Amino acid sequence: MRISTSIFVLSLVTAAHGSSHQLEEDQQQQQQNTNLRRKTYALENTTTAIESSQPSTRRVFIKYRHGQRRSFQTDLAKRSSSLYTKMHYDFDQMDTFVMTMTEDDIKSMKQNKFIESIHEDVKRYPQYIEDSIKPRQLLENSQTIPYGINMVQAPEVWKLGYKGQGVKV
Repeated sequence: MRISTSIFVLSLVTAAHGSSHQLEEDQQQQQQNTNLRRKTYALENTTTAIESSQPSTRRVFIKYRHGQRRSFQTDLAKRSSSLYTKMHYDFDQMDTFVMTMTEDDIKSMKQNKFIESIHEDVKRYPQYIEDSIKPRQLLENSQTIPYGINMVQAPEVWKLGYKGQGVKV
């Protein structure tokens, strides 16, 4: 009986030790989860702070004065904050750049003596013109009239007798 009691006590001690060991593991896991949640929260707040600290930018057409391209580019390099300035297009024949810049850089550029104008580069979308998909018929020869003919009011000119004779295109 004494041996069975010892075995029983020994099994209780082992079970208690095992459950206390499990309890320690659970507490450690909870502590790790808490630390992970704190780090995640701190990272989210840091990311939000970084995003909110970025200046707002706009995409604009900048037309510089004719013959002042090199001077404008030199001045642009000095004035703009290079992290947020991006060149999209260079229309050399039109003396124009399309750029994304911060509001502060745009204000600074408006004071630039080499700049003729600054305009917003708004998004453009194809326009649906209902008449453009309907072919028009000439009564005389049953030919199809392209939609642009009516848009430039050519039929009114035809009525005045101008038909385009002798014109080379």
